[in-house]
Amino acid sequence: MRKKILALALVTVMAVMSGCGSTSTGSVSETVAGNGSEAAGENSADALSGVSTPVTEVLMTEAMQDLEGNEVHLSDIFAENKVTMVNAWGTFCDPCKEEMPYLAELEKKYKDQGFEIVGLTIDVVDSDGNVQEEEFNDCKEIVGSSGVEYPVVLMNMSLLEKMDLFTFPTTYFINSKGEMVGKPVVGGHSEEDWEKIITGYIG
Repeated sequence: MRKKILALALVTVMAVMSGCGSTSTGSVSETVAGNGSEAAGENSADALSGVSTPVTEVLMTEAMQDLEGNEVHLSDIFAENKVTMVNAWGTFCDPCKEEMPYLAELEKKYKDQGFEIVGLTIDVVDSDGNVQEEEFNDCKEIVGSSGVEYPVVLMNMSLLEKMDLFTFPTTYFINSKGEMVGKPVVGGHSEEDWEKIITGYIG
């Protein structure tokens, strides 16, 4: 399975020059503007009005499991927050792993303002729903060493195609209704860039 994921990631990186193998997909000003985050500073309600997409349909309807094997419904998490940052990552992806320690810190810093992160791990459960032991152990080690305390859930590989998700990391911002706000953010970013985007949404 790891070879399959790595091959898929490599093809995607070569095609779009983003995600794994790159640290950013553009300047933070472009990202912030694309997400409507500048407007969020002035009118958070407008910035957090969202739309339903194939991505949000999967995230709202598909039950997943966390690292302890508990069933998780992301719709419950979304409903509890002003905005939830869903960070799709893989254990094979260096940019994904590099940004996790400061994502963990940012989540703690802004959690009391209605913000939460969910880590969406994409290479631990195969298309048949089987947990791959090697990837699962890697995932737990990465999460533990990064200081991550936010929920980390395991997504079945069969859902990747439904979400049109083939480049990592890819990050979505979801409002309390389970709608996507702004544009997906593809590729890794610096702590400063992520903080600008996050604070733009939470106002």
